Amino acid sequence: MLPVRMLDALPAMNPWITLCMGMVLSLSVLYHRFPRLLDPDPPQSQSFGLYRIGGVLLIISSGLARVLTELVSMQGKLTLFP
Repeated sequence: MLPVRMLDALPAMNPWITLCMGMVLSLSVLYHRFPRLLDPDPPQSQSFGLYRIGGVLLIISSGLARVLTELVSMQGKLTLFP
């Protein structure tokens, strides 16, 4: 995800596009490597459910970080220290 986020340095690049590209790559790595993290093999439905919950948490946390960064640094609408 880091090389994709480095595209944010380009002024013409929309930051939400780089976030979506990074999320797709992160979720694909999580999908392929998650069953290998679980040492005793769980049933297929459990591992897919854990993947979905992990993916949702990853998307929500990254999206929230992007929104807060946008509000604090670029637009100045959210002041943390008045």
